[in-house]
Amino acid sequence: MTKEKESTAKESTTAAGVENDKAVTDIQAAKTCAIQSIEEAYKFRKAKIQSEKISCAKTITKKRTEVNTLQFQLNVKKAAAEQTCSNSNKKGVADQARLQTDCKRMTEEGNDLATQIQVMIEKINTEENGCKKEIEEKETKLESKRTKETIAVEQKAQEDTNEINEANVEKLLDLAEEKETLLQQQEELIKIQQKQSKQIEGSIKEQQHAINILIKNLRKKLVGLARKEQVLVSELSDDAPERETVVNRIISRSKETIAKLDTVMASLKTKKAKLTTEQTGLKEDIKTLGEKLVAMQAKIVGGQENIKLKTAERTSKKEILQGYSLKENTKTPTEKGAVITQG
Repeated sequence: MTKEKESTAKESTTAAGVENDKAVTDIQAAKTCAIQSIEEAYKFRKAKIQSEKISCAKTITKKRTEVNTLQFQLNVKKAAAEQTCSNSNKKGVADQARLQTDCKRMTEEGNDLATQIQVMIEKINTEENGCKKEIEEKETKLESKRTKETIAVEQKAQEDTNEINEANVEKLLDLAEEKETLLQQQEELIKIQQKQSKQIEGSIKEQQHAINILIKNLRKKLVGLARKEQVLVSELSDDAPERETVVNRIISRSKETIAKLDTVMASLKTKKAKLTTEQTGLKEDIKTLGEKLVAMQAKIVGGQENIKLKTAERTSKKEILQGYSLKENTKTPTEKGAVITQG
């Protein structure tokens, strides 16, 4: 079988592989599009959470500024109260009763203001912690949502790819079955060819033997007749009318014998040509089956290599997805971890 025919057979086997690769490429493109959509939604929600975080920080900063202002006022009041109380405790100071009353009043006002500041600080701290906790929960939920959606897209793409590969495996099994059938047909044709070759050879030998016997018998008969007629002719005079009749009979019989032999030989050649044509047809059928087997073998080899590649890719992706699932169950994704996962 020529290299050109083998090359043609191999090219025909790549059609299914090209179709399979195109379907897998479409799946990967759809997966990429879905992941990009997930990332865009993630960025939008992330920006919104960041805006809430900034707004919360501004609010807390504003309230702490107010507390600092009150703290300054408290320090002033405390200093004034200490000075007033110190003056009221001095001996011989005029308006000592008034100073003591102012000392008590200013001390109470300072204590009230300190209590107010303490309450405000506790509220601010509680509000700040609540705000941080709420934002952290939103960030964690967002990261978890992105990871789950990404894994779901990966798994869906892997399932679709596996489905295509399984269909490809079924095609390969069908090709293998077809190859086995072709091998059986080829074996049967070879047996038929061998049997018919033996029959042709036997038939030709038998017919040749029969012709040889016929020729031998005819030759004996002709020789006998020729001798009798030769004796008869020799007994006749040259001018006897029977002499010409006998000679003509000998010539006519010779022509008839030659015609019979020509007919037998023509019949033998026709049968031989017919058997040779049938044998040539069987050879062509076997040759065609051989070409089909070459094409089938190329399909199976190409399919097996494709399955190996797809299996390796499937195993690798499965391990990656299992790693994602393990991270999801053992540790809450952070913003840094989510970026790593995305990469």
